[in-house]
Amino acid sequence: MSNTIDSEQKVRESATSVIGATSMIGATSMIGATGATGTASEPPALAPYRRRRALFACAVAAQICALCFLSAAPLSTIAYGRSYTIDTAPVDPWDMFRGEYVRLNYDFSRITANQSINTGQKVFVVLRKTKSADSGTPARWQAVRLATEKPSAAAGELVLAGTSEGTWSGKIHVRYGIEQVFLPEGEGAQAERSGPLQVDIAVGDDGHPVITEARQKDKVIYRWKFI
Repeated sequence: MSNTIDSEQKVRESATSVIGATSMIGATSMIGATGATGTASEPPALAPYRRRRALFACAVAAQICALCFLSAAPLSTIAYGRSYTIDTAPVDPWDMFRGEYVRLNYDFSRITANQSINTGQKVFVVLRKTKSADSGTPARWQAVRLATEKPSAAAGELVLAGTSEGTWSGKIHVRYGIEQVFLPEGEGAQAERSGPLQVDIAVGDDGHPVITEARQKDKVIYRWKFI
């Protein structure tokens, strides 16, 4: 009888041990699963998307910085430079990438050559308002001399920095960077037919000019904008 009781007690202890071990294994599995869920990294499919989004944001920021950089020099000239009004004549070409624009011709774009100037060389042109023989014609800015180093301007004179585009027929052709203004589509041909323009420019201490406004018969056809 004693042996039977001892056997039953051993069976119960064994069963208890098995149940305990099973419970521990189950609890461990649940904890492991919970931990894996809590610390799981983002799905691999999202990583390329995040990288593309970051690259796109960088590209947009770079373009904005480039636009600001390109606008910084003209903005500084307009803010601190001196203002002048110049007469010019329009020509109507077309730029397939930027639309219609009016090309501007100036009296001081062609200067009698009295020295050897290389194509692409930086030059400085001194302008002075000169009255025409016709008393009814207002005074216009005319080139009085050209130099390779910036000269001092006397009273009533203006110094513009430009680049030589070569010499033809004894005249040096100079480009100042104010030879065109862009207009809305359809207005270029009309501007060409409507006669001369008046252009307001700002000139910095370095001599580089920026067009701030262009008018034709008192109508503003162009005004400089930051971007």
